[in-house]
Amino acid sequence: AHFRRLFQEALGIPLHRYILNARLEQARKLLGTTDIAIFRIAEECGFSSQSHLTASFNAAHAATPAEYRANIRRSP
Repeated sequence: AHFRRLFQEALGIPLHRYILNARLEQARKLLGTTDIAIFRIAEECGFSSQSHLTASFNAAHAATPAEYRANIRRSP
């Protein structure tokens, strides 16, 4: 509890949010730069399932991982 409080005071966000943001950022990079299947990206980024990644990604980016990947590929 003490560490969590110090962490939040230092960075302004809870530790679990920081970790989730780091996992989502890694997933975003992999979606944009590789053809790895989304379920594999979920595993590599520490999500318990593809649906967990999808729900978290959609909440953060207003798009599913598949939608994000499709949009990135359409952009020049």
